[in-house]
Amino acid sequence: MKRLLFLFPLVLASLSPVRAADEPTPAIIAFAEKLKGVTWNLLGTNSLKKLRFDGEAMHPVSQDGREGGAYDTSFIDAGIVRLDFTGRNTGWYFFDANLRFITPCTVSTELAFELGEGKTPRAVQRFPDDVTGVAYQLAKDERGLKSSQLRWSGSQFELAVQQPDQSWQVEKMAGVIAGDRVIEAQLHGKTVWAVFSSDGREAWLIELENIFGGERAGAPVAPASAVNGLTAQQSELLGHIAALKAAGDKFRAGTLERQLIRQLGGNAQLLQAVEKHFKQAR
Repeated sequence: MKRLLFLFPLVLASLSPVRAADEPTPAIIAFAEKLKGVTWNLLGTNSLKKLRFDGEAMHPVSQDGREGGAYDTSFIDAGIVRLDFTGRNTGWYFFDANLRFITPCTVSTELAFELGEGKTPRAVQRFPDDVTGVAYQLAKDERGLKSSQLRWSGSQFELAVQQPDQSWQVEKMAGVIAGDRVIEAQLHGKTVWAVFSSDGREAWLIELENIFGGERAGAPVAPASAVNGLTAQQSELLGHIAALKAAGDKFRAGTLERQLIRQLGGNAQLLQAVEKHFKQAR
């Protein structure tokens, strides 16, 4: 069970995990077919270093290529896979359209939103233009959570919660594009992503505990960058950022830059060294 994001402030409540639709769309089916049999090298992670989809579920893969037990796997949308781990967190995996790069995320909170009744969905082909100004409603269920809305204004990420007097309390946050159909913001010191479905019908708000990198096995791997004081995982992530920039994937690179800087916030000297490295690499 997932906890409800603490919203300015609201009561905490349990949330059922987000699940994929019962009937996958043709786009999801096509994505799953392309994903089958591909091994992914995960970068910046501590223990889970490789993943492979066997056509039914994702499996961890050892360094010698052996598959471990299957994860409970859901296809949230084309390009997005969700793994249900044994603990309180889930893993969300965001793949690029060319199936070269992957952005794994450790997620502690999930909220599902949908278009209101009578609203006509529009496929998201130009992001974020196609979702600008569109209000998504918190999906209703038996828990009776307060009505909430999620909206991208074009310059700000807005999260609104209806109060007992029927008024709306709105939190506005600066947002930045973090990937395909993803906007990142900071909400009360927490990193959150608003994720929009490719058909424009749904959106999800997820709170992130960590963000990593990854590449399709067989792709040239950038060497770990040498900045004294970084952990092995952080050095690995720094090298991956360089590979993303070289490939022209500026949004994923920027996302991992921000993540690494957040990790180093308590070490001013090391943070300065990494920021200098980023400036020299531009």
